[in-house]
Amino acid sequence: MRAIRDYTEMETIGAQIVVANDLQARRISAAENLQREDLSAIEAIVEIVDTELIEDKEYA
Repeated sequence: MRAIRDYTEMETIGAQIVVANDLQARRISAAENLQREDLSAIEAIVEIVDTELIEDKEYA
């Protein structure tokens, strides 16, 4: 929200509210982050591995 407020004249934004458990929320976040243009290859790999390993109770 701060970036919208600071860098545009928009007063409102479109938003979608989703009810999700922790794993679903992490996967949604990962999907959004992987779409970033400035994401390095290492960041993308870490994002994917973290998302997959979060299901493993020993890792979490």
